[in-house]
Amino acid sequence: MISSASNVPFRSSGTLPLPAITAPDKAVATCSPYPRLLVTLLAVVLAAHVGAALRHHYVKKDTVLARMLPWSTS
Repeated sequence: MISSASNVPFRSSGTLPLPAITAPDKAVATCSPYPRLLVTLLAVVLAAHVGAALRHHYVKKDTVLARMLPWSTS
């Protein structure tokens, strides 16, 4: 939606252009930095979570990581 409001063509798989779902709108287009910020924040939180799980497994040598795995029996 933000791509359409910003008048930026959206391409599926880098080749197939998709039609705009809304007319260009400057008010909506100003929201475009927020999704990138939220994706970056999500990536940082995910990396911290994975790092903490690996720390528990390799440094603290407890069963936290093993308990999170779906095939775990502990």
